[in-house]
Amino acid sequence: MVADGLGDEQRDGVQIVDAGACAGRLQRMSAGVWRVYRAALALQGDVYQLHDPELLPVGLLLKREGKRVVFDAHEDVPLQLLCKPYLARPLRRVFASAYGWLQKVAAHRFDGIVTATPSIAGRFAPHNSATTCVCNYPLLAEFQAPTPWDERNDTVCYLGDITAIRGAHEMVRAMGRVRGATRLNLAGCAAAPELLGQLQREPGWQRVNTLGQVDRKGVRRLLAQSRAGLVTLHPTANYLDSLPIKMFEYMAAGIPVIASNFPAWRAIIDTYQCGVCVDPLDPDAIAGAIDSLDADPLAAQRMGTNGRTAVLTHFHWEREFKSLLALYAKLLDREPAAASVNAVAPQRGDTTKVALWHKYRALLSELRRMPRVRLQFQTHLNPAEVRATYLSFTKPHPRFPLVRHKAIGVALVNLRQFDSPERYLAEIGGKNRGASLAQRARKRGYTVAQIDRNAYVDEIHAINTSLTERQGRPMSAAYTSRTQHFDQLPNYRYYGVLAPGGKLVAYANMGYYGDFAALAQLMGYRNNDGAMHLLLVDLVSSLITEKRARFLMYDTFFGASAGMQAFKRMLGFQPHYVSYELLD
Repeated sequence: MVADGLGDEQRDGVQIVDAGACAGRLQRMSAGVWRVYRAALALQGDVYQLHDPELLPVGLLLKREGKRVVFDAHEDVPLQLLCKPYLARPLRRVFASAYGWLQKVAAHRFDGIVTATPSIAGRFAPHNSATTCVCNYPLLAEFQAPTPWDERNDTVCYLGDITAIRGAHEMVRAMGRVRGATRLNLAGCAAAPELLGQLQREPGWQRVNTLGQVDRKGVRRLLAQSRAGLVTLHPTANYLDSLPIKMFEYMAAGIPVIASNFPAWRAIIDTYQCGVCVDPLDPDAIAGAIDSLDADPLAAQRMGTNGRTAVLTHFHWEREFKSLLALYAKLLDREPAAASVNAVAPQRGDTTKVALWHKYRALLSELRRMPRVRLQFQTHLNPAEVRATYLSFTKPHPRFPLVRHKAIGVALVNLRQFDSPERYLAEIGGKNRGASLAQRARKRGYTVAQIDRNAYVDEIHAINTSLTERQGRPMSAAYTSRTQHFDQLPNYRYYGVLAPGGKLVAYANMGYYGDFAALAQLMGYRNNDGAMHLLLVDLVSSLITEKRARFLMYDTFFGASAGMQAFKRMLGFQPHYVSYELLD
């Protein structure tokens, strides 16, 4: 069922029912919803799968009629609403909270939830056990053998809606700074009529070809001609954990990806060595990536091949649709879920919801006892990375959406309470505590030093693969896959613990984000020799001496195993309730 005003039709064996077009956003969300409900009810379908956020009321009405309803969550709508330019800033959080509440109520009542990314699935899973992640990956049949590299044009491409927040200005400005003869093909429609006029005034516009909206054949033809694909979206909350299909289509076509340096995207691109991550707000960085690929065609071709291999192996629709079919098979083999589930006060017999309710109560009780701090993010340290991390920390928690992701139980050492490293060591002293275990490692000849990770590629891979699981969870592909080259971020320092013979036995990546530092990775061999304790003791001691940061963060206590919580406490980390501010 659609609402485009083009009438009913049958295409490729699929009956398309038109509920009638709407004049504007307001009518679509009012009269349009009612028309869709009446038309849907008349169809008497076995299962109703809703794709648009404004159709949640339609789903609830259909449930009242005893129908099976599945909601397909393409986007994290509450996060999207926080970034909508047509909403006044004070109203964005109001609308986001209201929609989040409606979404939670509806999720409890629906028979299934389909999400486009694991992070969105994390938002729905506590409210609906039939939540299934079905990623929007390319169809392999659309991308046959890639065009030989020497037959491709000296062009890069962008597919999708052309908007400011998707990096339109930065892409065009970058073309004015590219040293070679590369041109940019823009395939898509400009969301705002005035945007094209603004882009045409940019210095790089003379090196841009605008193709407008292209069909699927046009997409394949464009990708077959290109030597790289751009996906340099701005670091807004709803993009950070997204999995844009254009990135995987570039990979499927055998061309390298030039992508925003979001942690989730960087993990894919670094793991599979299929492109370059850049600051999406920096046209010089985008131009530099284009020039580097143009100057080294063998490396660019190798990245393209790596990306295509990753799609053929992992990121393709043929693998994903099996999850969707399994959900439908399960739904059609049983009665629809009851429509009377209470989404706010859990019923006594519903053990899953009761457990979740008790977790919320435990969190609130723990929160009352926690010290509260406000940490500052300062964008001048590394604008895109700092802004992306700020948005990641302040987005709703995947399991407890009433709170922010890094808000409750954040593991912090208050560096300012120690006037010297010796005071810190005294605080964590005692038998089998942090200081004594670190001293034991020092006596064994272990030393801590700043390292260049690219000098220890083999050792880091060996550490990452020394265990098949940590914290009771399997190691992710970001760790188990060998990284050939590590980028050095300007706001980061990289440390390692070296054994007497010079072997790396543990490492840590520590970022400075403002008035605090945070550990992004901390990994080592599990051999009880005190090397990990030594690493953290020396990091905290150096920060106390340096007097640059007020706090050191090591993830959170909630979700950590009992052993990890004890490890953090013996090194001086305590749970805090944290709020954040972003300083430009």
